[in-house]
Amino acid sequence: MSIHEPLELSHGGFDTVATAIEIDQRQVALGEIASVLVHEIRQPLTAIATNGQACLRWLEREDIDRVKLHSVVGEIIKLAYLASETADRIKHTFAGDALPFGIIDFRAVVDEATGIVRSECDDERIDLITEIGVGKLPVLGDHIQLRQVLLNLLANAIEALRCASATKKVITVDIQIDQGSLTASVSDTGPGIDSDIAHRIFESLFSTKASNMGMGLSISRTIVQSHGGRLEASTSAQGGARFAVNLPRAFVTDG
Repeated sequence: MSIHEPLELSHGGFDTVATAIEIDQRQVALGEIASVLVHEIRQPLTAIATNGQACLRWLEREDIDRVKLHSVVGEIIKLAYLASETADRIKHTFAGDALPFGIIDFRAVVDEATGIVRSECDDERIDLITEIGVGKLPVLGDHIQLRQVLLNLLANAIEALRCASATKKVITVDIQIDQGSLTASVSDTGPGIDSDIAHRIFESLFSTKASNMGMGLSISRTIVQSHGGRLEASTSAQGGARFAVNLPRAFVTDG
């Protein structure tokens, strides 16, 4: 037996292990992409199902409100496009593609996100309160990505309140403005964030619930950071969870 044979076998073994590790890493990455995709499109699909069920109930009535029915069907179509847009954004995110940012009105982002979850809040008997003030709130960014961040935060708040024992279930969305930035926060009256896991909630795939794949907060923080902002968690004044998105303001000059 040659003295070099053990080295050759060892090298072959190393290649095998390295290949196995690479395959495992690819499988983990594919699993992560799939988890993100499922998590991110769950909210618009839930809203589509809720609105579709409402349409079926109205169609069984003799006095059909066609105006209302037309409006809800239009909302279903809009939500379907939202799910498609979200899936497209996820594809670009994992491909490392740079998305073009533009000046957007963050008020419109909040209005769309809260509008999507309002029917689900009604079904869960959750009061959804918005405290935004008046006037446009220009920021530099991607409208769809920022809307998805708010949808993630709202979905987490709804989930926290769904099983909560709170006598009054409330989600509050408010915006505070200072000279150079705006802070949009989503607060709830749920059980709050367990101090034992508070430092891990932004980790990819971390979750305390079997129904939650844990991707929402991780990808939300990544999106906010790509916009030059911060996403932070704390305890709300009501004792529940509070997630605050801080973004630089965009200053638009007339003319």
